[in-house]
Amino acid sequence: MDLFSNIPSWISVVPAAFSALFAGISWYQSNGSKKAKAKAEERARQAEELLEQMSDIASSLRGPVLELIKEPGKCNYTLRNNTESSIKILEALNHKSFYYDVYSDELAEIPKEVHPGKPIDLPLPHTASVRSLDLRIEINGEEKILYVEIPR
Repeated sequence: MDLFSNIPSWISVVPAAFSALFAGISWYQSNGSKKAKAKAEERARQAEELLEQMSDIASSLRGPVLELIKEPGKCNYTLRNNTESSIKILEALNHKSFYYDVYSDELAEIPKEVHPGKPIDLPLPHTASVRSLDLRIEINGEEKILYVEIPR
C-alpha cells in the first residue's frame, strides 16, 4: 500500500523536475541570446565605422571638390565644380595674396555659387609664392575650408 499511496506525490514531482529542467534551459538560452545580441551590436558598430572609412576613401579618390584649370594667358583660370551639387563660396580667405590690376589690391569678384557642369572664368593675378586659393565654402549645408591648388 505504501507504494500506491506515494503515486500522487511522484506524479507532482515529475512535472516539477521537468519544469526546473526547462527553466534551466530557458535561462541558458537567454544568457546565450544576450551574448549574441552584444556580439551583433559590436559587429554593427564595426560595420558603421568601416562604412564611414570607405566613404572617406571614396571621396578622396574622386579628386578635388573645386579645381582651377590654367587657361592660355597670363593669369586666367577656369574654376570648375567636380561634385554633383552646387557649392556656395562664402569667403576667399587669402584674398590679399592676389591683385586685380595695378590700381587695385582687391581680388577679382569670385562668384557666390559654382554649379556642377558650369565652369567659371576667373582672373587670378598672383605672385609665384601663392600656391592656392583658400576658400570658405558651404557644400550640402556643411561649411568647410578648401584649399584650391593653383596650377603653374
